[in-house]
Amino acid sequence: MNITEFEKQRLDILKNINIHDSKIEQELNEITSLAARICNSPIALISFCDGQKHHIKANVGFNKKELPRDKSLCSLVLEAEERSVIIPDLQGDKEYAWHPFVNEYQKIGFYAGMALQSKEGYAVGTLCVMDYAPKTLSPIQLSALKNLNVEASFILQKELDKNGSLNLKENISSPDPSIPNNNIKAASEKADIFQHMFKFSLIPTFIYDLDLNILEANDCALDEFGYSREELQNIKIAALHPEKQLDNSLLILDNLPLLNTISITTEFKRKDGSVFTAEATPCKFMLGNKPLIHVFIKNISCRVKMEKENASLAQILQRSLNEIYIFDVKTLKFNYVNRGALHNLGYSMEDVRELTPLDLKPEFTPEKFQDIITPLRSGEKELVIFNTVHKRKDGSLYNVEVHLQKMEFKGKEVFTAIIIDTTLKTKSALQLKELNEKIVKANSRLKYFAASTAHDLQEPLRMISSFSNLLQTRYETELDEKAQKYLYYIVDGSTRMKKLIENILEYTEVEAEDFKKTPVNVNLVWEQVLEDLTAVIVAKKALIRLPHAEISIPSDKDLLYRIFLNLIGNGLKYLPEGRIPEINITAEEHTDSWKFIITDNGIGIKKEYHKKIFDLFTRLHSKSEYRGTGMGLAIVHRIVSLHKGEIWVESEPDKGSTFYLMFPK
Repeated sequence: MNITEFEKQRLDILKNINIHDSKIEQELNEITSLAARICNSPIALISFCDGQKHHIKANVGFNKKELPRDKSLCSLVLEAEERSVIIPDLQGDKEYAWHPFVNEYQKIGFYAGMALQSKEGYAVGTLCVMDYAPKTLSPIQLSALKNLNVEASFILQKELDKNGSLNLKENISSPDPSIPNNNIKAASEKADIFQHMFKFSLIPTFIYDLDLNILEANDCALDEFGYSREELQNIKIAALHPEKQLDNSLLILDNLPLLNTISITTEFKRKDGSVFTAEATPCKFMLGNKPLIHVFIKNISCRVKMEKENASLAQILQRSLNEIYIFDVKTLKFNYVNRGALHNLGYSMEDVRELTPLDLKPEFTPEKFQDIITPLRSGEKELVIFNTVHKRKDGSLYNVEVHLQKMEFKGKEVFTAIIIDTTLKTKSALQLKELNEKIVKANSRLKYFAASTAHDLQEPLRMISSFSNLLQTRYETELDEKAQKYLYYIVDGSTRMKKLIENILEYTEVEAEDFKKTPVNVNLVWEQVLEDLTAVIVAKKALIRLPHAEISIPSDKDLLYRIFLNLIGNGLKYLPEGRIPEINITAEEHTDSWKFIITDNGIGIKKEYHKKIFDLFTRLHSKSEYRGTGMGLAIVHRIVSLHKGEIWVESEPDKGSTFYLMFPK
């Protein structure tokens, strides 16, 4: 058969379709409405094609009733071997640049059309969707469009069967092999188009009548709402709304026009009572003589939550006392400036839209500012931080710290700057610097005063001590017992005063000393301490145990010597009568520190004095019991503090004492 014979048979079939039947028109209108909604397209058409024209039988969004066949996109479908044509980008495809739909009618950007075929495979018309912008259909949308095409073909076939279709098999020796057999009869057994759509839809979908009885729900709706299909058939659609939303939702549905689609944001309630926000898209249509409502329900709770969070964040940024700026990467003009910045600068939003960061930063030339932002533009750096000054509208300046990044804002690349006013910080830093300088000078004066005072006091003390010793030597036989006692008090007092002055001087030197840490061999320090205490150790037959392992810590040899001289010396001094002193020193190495433990078997210390003993001039015993100035442990505590270490004691009366020292590595 040549194409002329085939076209003649196609036109004969078309004559048997009563395209003016109102019932057919209503059913086809429902299909185009569904096609437009499912494919999210503004235009959907069902048209029939005779020899000269395309007659538009049902449409959404298109105002013409017919088109010349050679100017219709649908004629492309009839000529295609697959009986379907999809053109994602009409405007960008040179093959179709000439077409009137691209440059004359409505400047269409996307087209998808499928042939309406008789059961013998003759294309009598098309179902198509169009959009003004280029796009693609998802697999779900494409499958649903195919189902709608089958349903429309089935409606036409029923009309052909009713009016008496030609027996084409008697008139045609063999069908054209290029015409596929779409098995319309098999598809007609599944003619419920909604069931086909439900099967593929990932959006919860319901069909219900005007009495709000739920007639059908897809699997996605069952999953979202938590009901079984049987449970839903026994409740009304109103049961899926919270009470506060019910009246408004019902009012909208009551006033819903036939075949018009609206989109509303409302709330729905699941079986477990939880509520979610959704975008509902109901559509009223006719199934036979019965009006029904078909609704898609898209859960937008996450989107709403995000929008609220974004709005809240926007409010936080707007109200922040820190200055926040967003400005264009190319022009450097400000797109956004928060209220904190406007308040601090004294400008209005209208003022700053004409400004750039250079207008606020008098220290910067255009070249210098480009040096700052170039690493951000190139991606070499993600963040740049620098200090400068800002200039207010009234000309006054203030110190700022700038945190600058490149980001995306409303689909464009921008620079975002967070500005911290450092006026108080800078002022405080200057004040602190001045204070530190005063402290250094005061310490220097104190050290000089202490040294001078010690020297000045020691001179008369030496005179007192020397003349007292001379008096005692030359006139001892001439002095009675009371005079000799008084003379002893003078000599002893001057000796203790000399020792006290030496300790005060030692403490002030430690207080002011800015020592440098170097590795110190602690074992050598212990050897020096024991050598200097040899006379006492031998006299008291003391037993002292030291670690054998070689230990080195960052310190100052002389300061470390003072610590162990005091602690070991106290262990030798503060003993009950007749007890042989035993002193054990152990060391523990930790990840970031050394811990020294010095244990003695002395008289011990009451718990209430465990902290007080490290204060200046603290004596727990009278000078007749144990000689001393009460400054030894205060000096030790100060030296340990200079190391940023710790010292503490554990002790009980008559059970000895254990001192713990922690030195950082």
